[in-house]
Order: sequence, then C-alpha cells, then structure tokens
Amino acid sequence: MKKITYKLNKPFFLLIIHITLTIFVISTLKYSTNYLYSVNDNQKPKEKETNTLVSKDNSNIDDLDKESKKLLDNFMKISKIVEQINIKDLDQDMALKLKKKISNLLKNASNISSNEEQKKYLSSLSNDVLKDKFISSNLKWMEMRKNKVDIILEPETKSNKIKIFIFLNNIKKTEQVNQYIQNIDMFLENLESGKRQISINPSLLPSINVSSMILPLKPNKYILIKPESKEYKEKIGYKLIILENVMQSYYKKILKPIAQKVLTKKDIALVDFESYFCYVVLHRIAHFLGPVIVDNKPNLTYVYESLGNYFNFIEEIKADTLAIHNFPVLIKQKEEKKKNNIYITYLIVLLEKLRNDTEKEINKPYLVQFNYLLKNGGIVFNISDKKLLFNIKKMKNSIKELALKVIDIENRGSIKNAEILINSYGSIPNELKEIKKILKNLTKL
Repeated sequence: MKKITYKLNKPFFLLIIHITLTIFVISTLKYSTNYLYSVNDNQKPKEKETNTLVSKDNSNIDDLDKESKKLLDNFMKISKIVEQINIKDLDQDMALKLKKKISNLLKNASNISSNEEQKKYLSSLSNDVLKDKFISSNLKWMEMRKNKVDIILEPETKSNKIKIFIFLNNIKKTEQVNQYIQNIDMFLENLESGKRQISINPSLLPSINVSSMILPLKPNKYILIKPESKEYKEKIGYKLIILENVMQSYYKKILKPIAQKVLTKKDIALVDFESYFCYVVLHRIAHFLGPVIVDNKPNLTYVYESLGNYFNFIEEIKADTLAIHNFPVLIKQKEEKKKNNIYITYLIVLLEKLRNDTEKEINKPYLVQFNYLLKNGGIVFNISDKKLLFNIKKMKNSIKELALKVIDIENRGSIKNAEILINSYGSIPNELKEIKKILKNLTKL
C-alpha cells in the first residue's frame, strides 16, 4: 500500500487541523503522563509531602543574574498581595486597592527588565490586572522568548480570586526541546509504515517552555498548558510549560526507588532523568503525529469523534509508544550507549502508573502496554529473585508493533479494534500482582 502524505497548505484546512489539535491536547490531559496524582481533591497528597516538590534547592535561584533576581523579588511581592486578594469575603474596594498595588509592581518590573518582549508583556499585564481581562497580556506573553523569569496571573473561574504562577525559564533546554519539533518528518519516516500518515506543519504545534516552578508550591502536574482559558487558546494559541524541577523531584522520590526495588543492580543505572525528560517531551509531541481524519468515510469524520470514549485510551498508547520508538532518532552517535536507557526508564514509568488503582479506566493504556511487552517477550519477571528482566530487541519490536496497531485503529476510527485490544491486553497478569506487592510500601504522591 502506497504511503499517502497530506500537505496542509490550505488556510481553511490548516485552521480546522489547528482547532482539532487543540482539542487533542486538552482532551488527553486527564489521561496524560503529566499528572503527579489524581486531581480529585480527596486524593491529593498531604501538604508536607507536596511542599518538597518545589524548593529553593531545586529551583536554581542562586544561579540568577542581578536583573533576574530583582524581577523575582518583585514577583514574590506580587504573590503576597495575591494571597490577600484571595482571602474569602474580601470587599471589592479593598480588592481593587490591592490590584492597583500589583499593577504598580508590574510597571516597576517592566522598567527593570531589559528584554523588550517582557517589558511589553509586564506593561500590558499591569493594565489587564485592573480590568480582569487578560487577552491582551496573554497575547504578548505568547510572543515572549528568552526571558529568564516569568510570571502569569489569571482569574479563577466563578470567583474574584487570582491564580499566580512564577517560573524560572531554562532557555538552553527550551531551545533544545523546541528543536525536537523540527524533527516531525523524521519521526514519521522512522515508522517505515505503509499506513496512512498526516504530516503536520511544525508551525501548528505549540511552543514548549522548560522551566523551574517557584510558585505554587503544591503542583499536581509537571506540565501546564497556558493560557488556561479555552477562549484565549482558540484566539491566540497556547504554550506547554514543562516543570523541570518538579519532574526531578518526582524522578528522585518516586521513579528511582521503584527501579531500585524491581531491577537488578546492573540495570538500575539504566534509569536516568534525561531519558525520562525526553520521554515526557516526545510524548507530548507524539500527540500531534498520526491520523486526524478517519480514512474511507463518506463524510469528514475526526478520529476523536469516531472513537468516542475509546479515543483517550488509544491516543495515550499512541503517544507513549511513538515517544519511545522515536527517541533513537534524537540520539547522537557518541551517545549510542544511552539509546537503551529510555526503554527501561519508560518501563519504570509504566509501573509507577500501575502500582495503584490498576483497574481504573485512566490506567488502562499503561496496562495494555505492560501486557503487550510481557506477552511478546520484551520483559520477563523472575519469580525467584523478584526482579524484572528485559530483552531490548523484543521491547523495540513490540513498541513499534503496538504503535502501528493503534495508529491503524485511529486511521480506521475502529471501535471494534479498540475493544479487541483492551480485551486482549487489559487484564492484570500475575507478574504485575507480584510487582505491586513489592512496591506496596513505597512513597506515594
């Protein structure tokens, strides 16, 4: 079958695809790997546990230059005023008085910054905070590049409260990550598939910032989508903010201890943060690969419409498997030995997702992936020493095979094939039951 590539060169079709991709990202958030724990308030971790995810030690504050430190100090003053505004039953006159203080501090920050784009953003934000309408400043925020310190203010829905986010941006790593987006065509070619693909214009993908979070102290996600307002997203687009310091804490406190429990001493070293970081980034990019419109339908039908409730399930498997399959494309020759690390790191991420509430719908994509690797010989659980062993070659083949399988399901919009995949690989195997026992007493988020 000849491979068909659709070039998106018509403005109207580009607009349709852009809107569809926005829906993809938003709709997959509840399934995606960027959650540290359930968003159900009853299941949030205790304050003493979450406070350790963001700290002075992992925020790189000491490395800031003089100007950035002044900006950060200014933004922290704003955060104290936001706390006062968010007090329950604060009267409108007092709220306005406090917002004027924030506005003045933002004007001061604008004068401090030597970054022209940031100057414009902070000046615009100083006006918008008084109007509670942030479309103008959000537009300028979207245009900002290479600013080291960042602040976002946005109104809470159905209240007079304000949300505040303060970040330190890792400019070098941000440039590296956005370079990945330019490899979209290489990723598609890497599949070597006869299946229909749609080549997405990289300009349609959101830009990605790599940042260290300063506030809030208790994040429940390590990727944020900003601006948060659906209206703003549709008008001006959005950015993905990857919270590197939150990810590092998650890796050290959760993923590494899991590896130490289930892998041999030799294999523990193969689990590393950079592989985990690349996996997360490539996972997000992979959501933009593959079919958008169902093949061989008489009417224009989007994949998410055709698959209905199965879409998030299939889409998450696709993003995971394509992320892992495409990782070797980015590895330089001198780093050839590190190619295997991502497969083992990815396996540990699957186990973290599956050690609790394995049968919940949200964890089904990870269960299918684990079982697919298990049944195809990619991983083996040694019952005598209770360690996971793996066959890299079989893992690679299984991941590619599963990626092509779910892409075909999306291409056809086939609910029947999605159900077959769940029924074939959606049960908890004895090996996983044993692993869950081993991990039972580890720290939870």
